[in-house]
Amino acid sequence: MRALAARTGHTCAYLECGKITSIRSLDDDTKAISIGVGAHEVAAGKKGPRPQSEHPDITEEQIRCARTNGIWLCADHAIIVDRNPRFHDRAKLQEWQRLAEETAAQGARYGRLRPITVGPDQVAARARMFINAIRDVLPQLPFRIGATMDSHQVQQMRGALVMLAGFGPLHPMFGIEAGLVASQNQAIDDLRAFVAFFEDRTLFVPDGNGILQVVDNKPGTRIEAEQRQVALWGHIHTIGRRWVQGEAYYGPSV
Repeated sequence: MRALAARTGHTCAYLECGKITSIRSLDDDTKAISIGVGAHEVAAGKKGPRPQSEHPDITEEQIRCARTNGIWLCADHAIIVDRNPRFHDRAKLQEWQRLAEETAAQGARYGRLRPITVGPDQVAARARMFINAIRDVLPQLPFRIGATMDSHQVQQMRGALVMLAGFGPLHPMFGIEAGLVASQNQAIDDLRAFVAFFEDRTLFVPDGNGILQVVDNKPGTRIEAEQRQVALWGHIHTIGRRWVQGEAYYGPSV
């Protein structure tokens, strides 16, 4: 686990968190303490999050190896990752650990005060993750009378909202591509307003089996919801067109 933490520069690998996970001890100033956690991408136990039964390609030996089956996280995000295993699947955790290691290596090479050199592929990867997080929320918001929403959809939506909270003005991308950060923040503000609108205008009733059903909504709700969704997808389209395709580095098309 020490090597896993060191490879991320002792920072949380949860997308755009970057919290430092090694600090000095308050009881003994000659020592340091870790507030980070090495989490399994595939669970060591049969009943754990992301069990091996769902990933037959990984061996028992690989599961026990932090290098092939580990992601370094702060304590908060370690809990969030394991309590929302469907949203935080193995592929996503692997990609986040890789990006954290890459960022740490660049930071060590150039120093913290110098902007990290990141190419179009890295920016596109972060933009793509952001877009996918938005997509995990929007389809889960049913406005039509009689539409349903199960507990898995609720968990997925909440997990995506937690993840999106990390895309603030302090995350590493701000010094690399401020335009992407601004577009992300605008989309996040619109999404939060959209979710609040959804909760205010829609009445759900649970059926006792983990299913919520829309039984009523206020007049004009669906029309306004469609307008809000069109505006939000406009932001997402801009991000995808400009940054996932790398246009920010070569000049946007006119």
